[in-house]
Amino acid sequence: MHDNKHELKVLMLDGATGFYRVQRYRVGDFFGPVDLGIHLAFKHNALTIGAGLLAGSVFPGSNRLIFAGISPCWHGFYVSSMGGAALIFDNLGINMLSLIGKAPHPSLLYLNRNHGEEIEVELVPVVPERIWDQGRKGVYAVMEHAIHLFGPRYEKDPRVLAVGPAARDSDFGAIGSAPVKKGELTHVDTWAGRGGFGSKLFQEHGLVGIIYGGTHIDEDFRDRSVADQWFQDKFNQRMAAKDMEVTTKYRYDPKFNTGGTFGVNYAAMDGDILAFNYRTIYWSQEARRDLHERFILNHYLKQFNQETIQTKQQRNCGEPCAAVCKKMHGRFKKDYEPYQTMGPLCGIFDQRAAEQLNHHADRLGFDAISVGGTLAWLMDCLDDGLITPQELGVDRVPKWEVANFDVVGDSMHTTRREYTVAVWGQKICAPSCTGKGEAGA
Repeated sequence: MHDNKHELKVLMLDGATGFYRVQRYRVGDFFGPVDLGIHLAFKHNALTIGAGLLAGSVFPGSNRLIFAGISPCWHGFYVSSMGGAALIFDNLGINMLSLIGKAPHPSLLYLNRNHGEEIEVELVPVVPERIWDQGRKGVYAVMEHAIHLFGPRYEKDPRVLAVGPAARDSDFGAIGSAPVKKGELTHVDTWAGRGGFGSKLFQEHGLVGIIYGGTHIDEDFRDRSVADQWFQDKFNQRMAAKDMEVTTKYRYDPKFNTGGTFGVNYAAMDGDILAFNYRTIYWSQEARRDLHERFILNHYLKQFNQETIQTKQQRNCGEPCAAVCKKMHGRFKKDYEPYQTMGPLCGIFDQRAAEQLNHHADRLGFDAISVGGTLAWLMDCLDDGLITPQELGVDRVPKWEVANFDVVGDSMHTTRREYTVAVWGQKICAPSCTGKGEAGA
């Protein structure tokens, strides 16, 4: 007889037939979504989505949703993760979802589990291009559409995994998600970016999005007093206090008078700044420090501190966590990596310009870090005359002359839709998602 507490429960779904079953694996043979993901990836070329044994617990960080499989862009086994998204996944009463086969038509996958009932599974065919052109566009439109279509079926707020046109037309499409509060989609988006699993989800499994949730509750790790005792014994601190200590950088670091990866990294960077597609590595230390002071400390970072840190625009990813690492300015979430690759690396040093480019890349569903690096390379080629504007379907080259650089005007020149969207819009992205007619990007 099996002991359910010592098993990993995996919902196996064949998109080609719609057939599904729950497969059980003994803990000890496998321990979670990574090692079991390796097994399923090489056996079935499966995309495995799931959580570890501590998901749903009080341990900070235990509710990251793990994506594992053969990466379409790296062509080897890869792992990506998404903050907070496993907290609601745990309410399905399973550990993982394993996707094999491809749906005959692009579809939304619906997963729900009400109390002790069996998991409800439904594949609903959709027309991705129509959805991507609705509402908030792209990835966000998929989330909104899924919530509108299936939201009333859930007793508690569900969560949606979604892809955009980049998943259809590139090998580095990402999977995006945002917490849902009282039936409404928030702006605090989280991403499984590395590895191109959005492209895998769409191209190999035919899914535009997955909506999931339920009411199943696993009580194994709900007793915080047990975890507190472990931390008391090891660190001589209660868990919450240790959590606050180790997440200082993500929340607010008084040593730098800023917070988050964006704030702390840029405040501490000094002469290590990377800009203009890495051209700065050939500059003198003095020149790099001058750029860092004038363009970053006195403008790019200053804007961030005034608009986000001082106004305390901080959120979490959907799980209760002391880090509140999501730094916001209105609908824009400020993380270091995308605001670096689609910021200074592209010759952009102004928040308004960077917001437009980053948000457009997110809407299209790109891995923001990868697309930022590629854009910076294309701009470098244009600036050097290695590629002509006509070859990329654009009407200008970037303004990368540092001596007379206008930190606001030249940043916006590089970001304007006619330039950056044309670079990708005519080569990769769907015409319906270029946002024509809308101010900015």
